[in-house]
Amino acid sequence: DSRNTKRVNDIKQIQVALDMYRKESGSYPQTITIGGELKNTTTGTVFLKKIPNNPSPEDDGTCADQNYQYSYTTTTDTYTLSFCISDSVGDFSAGNYQATINGIIKIN
Repeated sequence: DSRNTKRVNDIKQIQVALDMYRKESGSYPQTITIGGELKNTTTGTVFLKKIPNNPSPEDDGTCADQNYQYSYTTTTDTYTLSFCISDSVGDFSAGNYQATINGIIKIN
C-alpha cells in the first residue's frame, strides 16, 4: 500500500536530515515538529523544509491513530522516531518500528 511505502520513505528522509543536522550542530535536535521545518537556528541551515506527516488514515490496520513520534535523549545524544506500518514494505513486515542512530528496528 502506498501509505506504508510513504511512511518508510518519510522516516528515512527524516533520518538523513537529522544526521545532517547533527553533523552541523554537534548534536541531534531536542525536539522536532512534524509538519514544521528542521532548521539549525544558529546557522539558519534548513535540513527539511517540511518534516513529513504520517499519511491518513494514520490508524489503518493495527496502527495507532498518531503521527510520527520523536524523542531525544540528551545524555547519550540519541533519538528515537517511532512509526507503524500496517502492511509489509520491502524488508519491513507490518508492525511498530523505531528509527534510531543505528537504523530502523521492529519493536513488536
